[in-house]
Amino acid sequence: MIDVAVVGGGPGGLAAAVAAKVARPSARVAVFERAAALDPPRGAVLAVVPNGLRALRAIDPLLSSRVAALDLGARGARAELRDGTVLFEDREGRRADRTAHLGPSSLCTWHALRRTLAARAEELGVELVLGAAFEGFEEVGGGGAEGGGGGGGEGFVRLRLSSPATAATPKTMTTAEARLLVGADGSRSRVRSQMAREGRKEKEKQRGTERSRAGLPAADGDGQADGDEPVYSGTAAWRGVLRLSSAAAWARSEWGWCAFLGDQSDAGSPRVVTYAVPAAKLLLPPAGGGACLVWQLFCRFPAERLPELSSRLHYAGGDGEAAGSDGTSKTKVERALEALGPGWPRFLTDAIAATDPSSVAEHGLYFREADEAARSWGEGRATLAGDAAHLGTPLLGQGSSAAFEDALALGLELRRGGGGGGDGRLDASLLRRYERARISRAAAIQGASVALYRRQAAGERVDEIGEHLKAGFMEIEFESLWEN
Repeated sequence: MIDVAVVGGGPGGLAAAVAAKVARPSARVAVFERAAALDPPRGAVLAVVPNGLRALRAIDPLLSSRVAALDLGARGARAELRDGTVLFEDREGRRADRTAHLGPSSLCTWHALRRTLAARAEELGVELVLGAAFEGFEEVGGGGAEGGGGGGGEGFVRLRLSSPATAATPKTMTTAEARLLVGADGSRSRVRSQMAREGRKEKEKQRGTERSRAGLPAADGDGQADGDEPVYSGTAAWRGVLRLSSAAAWARSEWGWCAFLGDQSDAGSPRVVTYAVPAAKLLLPPAGGGACLVWQLFCRFPAERLPELSSRLHYAGGDGEAAGSDGTSKTKVERALEALGPGWPRFLTDAIAATDPSSVAEHGLYFREADEAARSWGEGRATLAGDAAHLGTPLLGQGSSAAFEDALALGLELRRGGGGGGDGRLDASLLRRYERARISRAAAIQGASVALYRRQAAGERVDEIGEHLKAGFMEIEFESLWEN
């Protein structure tokens, strides 16, 4: 029997697994990830801001120090229009210094963060099960105090998992049993979807009973979750990694961070952000000059064309091939250049064109509306964490850090145990306490992120760092999981 099963092997899910293992070293903790291998390097860059690093330190100081060491060190910054007009240059790192008083942060690539978390999880004894796609779950027996599902007792969750078909073997199904389930499976969380569907069915059943008692005919239901699908932001992203023969091979090599804007007055026009970094910062062996160019393209993209992309999920991969809008097969690189359009510096389009499609991720950007009035994220012995629970926009850069706060809060409740009295039991009551500890703050961050995105989309020039400082989200200290 698994004690804590985590669905989703991204940074949030792996952090939750590490926290569970630190909280209960003798517990059996397993992470189920649908990918057959940890992704190859792609260009997703994210910030673990000061509160995120402090949350990691409260979970495991060694992990925190390793994540801090992933920082790309991109101090020099430059922004320019596509015609070469310089908007600003910052050689001294003044933009980063605006948050320095709040503590260290780490601007790193998603895949390097994921690999670092996975390595630490396995060191602690977490089971990392790759190629295991979550298909659904059912609760068996009691959920425990506050848990629903039939009261107390030795209940558990039965997970249904599948492994992908190959040329030699068909798709296979298997099951796993766990005392607690944590859905950390991202923006299109299957764990969340199942709980939403079941919640809708329960509401329809209650309404049916009420109508029957009132002598009214039954009403048809559509079986869908009310408003649970994430909202497409209208923007798609392409993110890639290009190995360079030397650092000097990149025309803007003197700038660690460089932004190229199509139209300064139009937030939806294409923009490309690049980072020139040593290969070691991406956890890649040195080759050639040992340097890499990490690039990210964001632009307005019609919702009806989203099926053309190889993935609509955050930072997901794919093999680089999918049907293009003209019915032909295009690589992710070709679709990126098509979305970028004409009129950009040749050195920039050449760099994108030279990127191996297997090192590119493409996807739409989604968010959910914050619900500060929510009473829980889960039901019974299941809960959510990270984007599955509180999907915001990239603005404010709190996605991974909020997920690490989730992981810490979950670990603290696992250490205290369930039963309402800290008796060490693993039951639903500790999941509900975890949710109560996190819902208000997570919703506030999520809501601020969405509101800032809407202001920017409406044409307002927003000061993202200034808004962050005003909200005070980074100014928080945490109870340590490992000191007590």
